[in-house]
Amino acid sequence: MYCDKRMTMLMEYMLNNSVHRCVKPPILNVFVDVALAIGTEFAKYSPALLQAWLQASQFQVDCNDYDLVEHVNELRENCIETYRGVVL
Repeated sequence: MYCDKRMTMLMEYMLNNSVHRCVKPPILNVFVDVALAIGTEFAKYSPALLQAWLQASQFQVDCNDYDLVEHVNELRENCIETYRGVVL
């Protein structure tokens, strides 16, 4: 499919810890757009997306670092929105 390269690149960015944290939540929104555009063909990207969700859910944060807490909350909210957009 024509979006394989782009999806692979986006997945790599999601799983790469050196990518700035402000980039990851919008990437999750792109996944929803792609899922809506290609429909059932999106299923082949599900394992990698599940890995990104798992990584986001296991991220440990120091509660005294308010910026990081806010980022993790935003990331987790985007995971939920992505899940809803992809599954529905």
